[in-house]
Amino acid sequence: MHDASRDIGDAELLALLRQGGREAYRLAMRRYNRLLYRAARSLLTDEAQAEQAVVDAWLHAFAALPAMRGEFPLSTWLLRIVIDGCRRQQRPARLPVLQPAESADVHAGR
Repeated sequence: MHDASRDIGDAELLALLRQGGREAYRLAMRRYNRLLYRAARSLLTDEAQAEQAVVDAWLHAFAALPAMRGEFPLSTWLLRIVIDGCRRQQRPARLPVLQPAESADVHAGR
């Protein structure tokens, strides 16, 4: 049995995704999900975090479709999104910057 969806190239798939068709989203996910998960899993030790990173990457990618210029393969663009997301997860949480307290004279009304 021949799967016609395999004949669709990145440019055509990108055009279909931009049109918002559900089948295009399914095809993209079927085509690239394993690749994205493997990349996320190689960067994150926790399986659940890797799965969440892939979900987050898909959401980010679908929202960013209008800005995607199409100069690189779709797989490269998606991998960049998932890798960037994984790296953000790996960064330690930033603590707020505390400002030095004003001198006691100012608070005492002097």
